[in-house]
Amino acid sequence: MNADQLVVFDTKKREVVANLDGFPNVHGVWAVPELGKVYASATGEHKVAILDMQTLKTVARVGPVNYPDGIAYAPGAKRVFVSDEHGDADAVIDAATNSFVTAIPLGGGAGMGSPWMWPPDSRLWQERTITSLQ
Repeated sequence: MNADQLVVFDTKKREVVANLDGFPNVHGVWAVPELGKVYASATGEHKVAILDMQTLKTVARVGPVNYPDGIAYAPGAKRVFVSDEHGDADAVIDAATNSFVTAIPLGGGAGMGSPWMWPPDSRLWQERTITSLQ
């Protein structure tokens, strides 16, 4: 966390496949094998980087997202949800077009975890942080 690299590790061979540079303050990573994509929250540039799983090349950078952190994928909707820890919202990315769709206001900080999608009823679960100025 907070490094500028993504490390690709082969669990079968138990070895590092690649150290990928160019991901400022990367926090969250989410792989979606059915799409052949990996999503990484590049917090240092306020964007989400999207990589091709086979070539390990960045195919898009989506934003702005104030402080991208945790990531989740909703297969039925083909949407990626990114907790915007300082933006009090979850950012929504269209997984088919690699484009920003909207931000869902949460009424408080998005917390530090990944949003979770509950498939049976398509509900999104995200912890919320409320800060008091007292």
